[in-house]
Amino acid sequence: MEILSKMKTNLTGLKLPAGASVTKTVLSYTNIKEESELRKAIGYALAEWKCAAQNFETADTPEMVEHFTYKIKAYEVKYQYLIRQLKTVTKEEPGIN
Repeated sequence: MEILSKMKTNLTGLKLPAGASVTKTVLSYTNIKEESELRKAIGYALAEWKCAAQNFETADTPEMVEHFTYKIKAYEVKYQYLIRQLKTVTKEEPGIN
């Protein structure tokens, strides 16, 4: 089963799976065992993190600042989790760009 659907470009120019948005998680990361699938999921998580950071920069209300602060931290934690999973699978330091 394909973990990621075809990629599309959202308004910020970041690559996201088709049908996905930065506020909706479409992947299940807990059952990913293959290195290539983990690397794709890491790329997706990094894109989410970067997009939240970009949106934080343009937030114009205290509520939106709080919202994107939460999102940035959540995506950072997800990214770090996936990196740890990749290290477990590969038993080495991953070469993530």
